[in-house]
Amino acid sequence: DFELQARAGKGVRAINLLKSGANGREIVAAFSVKQPFTSDAYGYPEYTLSVDIDLFIKNWNMLGLRLSSAYLDEVFKHNAGFIFNLRAFELDLGVCASGGSFTSSFKGAGAGAYLMVAFGW
Repeated sequence: DFELQARAGKGVRAINLLKSGANGREIVAAFSVKQPFTSDAYGYPEYTLSVDIDLFIKNWNMLGLRLSSAYLDEVFKHNAGFIFNLRAFELDLGVCASGGSFTSSFKGAGAGAYLMVAFGW
């Protein structure tokens, strides 16, 4: 994934979609070059689209849905998952699919699942 731009100016600028505090996460676009200092150099676009949707109490962000699509290092990757945030800990679980082309990324060859647990306040 892309590193978001920090205070020192390093990273990628992202457009926050948090209009009303609940309906978005980020849009990132870039143009990458493989083997830049050789005669075999070629460029390709990269993108990340991600949206978080609250499903329960709007200002508490207790239960949500996360959808994302990305094209990074010439691989398409799509994620869909649920977010359970109980303030002291957060549980994210979902499924993902990836592939070399947009259509092949939905055919199940690169299917997977993920689980993330975060503790803190």
